[in-house]
Amino acid sequence: MKWFHHDSDFRHKEAIAKLKAEFGFEGIGRYWTICEIIAEQMDFSDKCFAEFPEKKWLSELVIRRPLFRRYLSVIDQLFDNSVITTGSLIRIEMPNLLEKKDNHTRNLQAKLKKITSIDKDKETDKEKPKPSIQRSPKKKKAAPQKPKHTNPEIKIAVDYFHDEYLRMYEIKPEITGAHGKIFEKQLSKRSITSLKSLITLYLEDRDDFLVGKCHPVALFPARIDSLQVKLKKLQRNFLVYEAKKKEAKLREEAKIILPKMNGSPDIWKNCLAKLELEILPETFETWFAPTHFLGVAEKILYIQVPNDFFKNCLKNNYLKQIFKNLDADVKTIQLLTQDEYKS
Repeated sequence: MKWFHHDSDFRHKEAIAKLKAEFGFEGIGRYWTICEIIAEQMDFSDKCFAEFPEKKWLSELVIRRPLFRRYLSVIDQLFDNSVITTGSLIRIEMPNLLEKKDNHTRNLQAKLKKITSIDKDKETDKEKPKPSIQRSPKKKKAAPQKPKHTNPEIKIAVDYFHDEYLRMYEIKPEITGAHGKIFEKQLSKRSITSLKSLITLYLEDRDDFLVGKCHPVALFPARIDSLQVKLKKLQRNFLVYEAKKKEAKLREEAKIILPKMNGSPDIWKNCLAKLELEILPETFETWFAPTHFLGVAEKILYIQVPNDFFKNCLKNNYLKQIFKNLDADVKTIQLLTQDEYKS
């Protein structure tokens, strides 16, 4: 059986009113979709139920799993239905559809007989000779022209929403022609790249209201302002990250590669011992104790210091005193921080 009828006052029934109050018009639409699915299974038998895996029900009704389970519980209480879950299969029974099938079948048969008699009359009329009537040639109507300025990016946006929704929730979203108008309006204000980013942020939003409504396209424009703020913040963070990454790369490229070293660490230890006798203990502990001997190469003494502030202080105030207390043949002292050289 492919057709069944329902009472015209069905929307006034208490059960339907409660269903509407709980789930809105979407709840009523999903109820009639279940009726249609079960009616397709009936054929010419009295089979008043449909049994499918949960994933197929979710796809047919365009609904998320938590909302679907609550929906089944409600219709089970409101109508003469029963929901039976066996493993991964969910069976929904509607015994009252049988009465509607029986009544409608009789009406359909009577209607078919009437149509058959009308067709016979038409065949009889065709057999009678008809007088030839000369008619003036009709002018061909011009085919309606398609709009020339259709934005191809609208389809790209709709397909992107569909694919992202399917990727995140593993079910197909409910998309109509009106939704294309929504994306068309948004594309008049921003690029397709920006719109794609906003769509992804919208579908990733775990707001309870959006999750309950299954992230419909109709609510997308109302969230644009908050999504744009979030997108700008993400873009700003990305730019900061890229700037730091570039800065670190430049620092790495600017590092000095130390040559092959020779010389004993005692060169610097002996120099420090002499300096400790010449300057105040507090000064020595502050400026010389944190230094480290790296080596000597081509009459250049390499010393590691904690930071640039140390480097400038030693160069400006103690460089001559250091040369005076060195016992090695050194012409230059190279002060380096750990970030300025490669081993």
